[in-house]
Amino acid sequence: MYERKFADVPMISPDSLAAAIASGKPPLLLDTRTPEEFAVSHLKGARRVDPATLADLQEIDLAGTDPDQPIVAYCSVGYRSGIVARQLQELGFTNVRNLYGGIFLWHNQGRQVWAGNQVVGEVHPYDWVWGQFLR
Repeated sequence: MYERKFADVPMISPDSLAAAIASGKPPLLLDTRTPEEFAVSHLKGARRVDPATLADLQEIDLAGTDPDQPIVAYCSVGYRSGIVARQLQELGFTNVRNLYGGIFLWHNQGRQVWAGNQVVGEVHPYDWVWGQFLR
């Protein structure tokens, strides 16, 4: 959705991410949405990060992370995660991707989303306008 705005940030398709997760060597998944959105559902194993504290790697628990570690950032549709992915690149991370279509496309394609240890069937709509993109 935001390929032009974040042309310098590589995208990863939901299919490619699903394959990477299934490979047994999943990337580090960073959910860049609000705590309320994350609580409703997220990708299994994702870590929520607050974009406002991204410059402080200690705060988001990335201090000591290999700069070549595969990282995939996501949000609802790709805008907030695009910002975070770009910031991570600026901090020296070299293998950062933005999930194309965000968790909305992931969910719309029938892939699992989780709340805690349970698969759930819903995704936080962000607001009523963006929620129209959810099926």
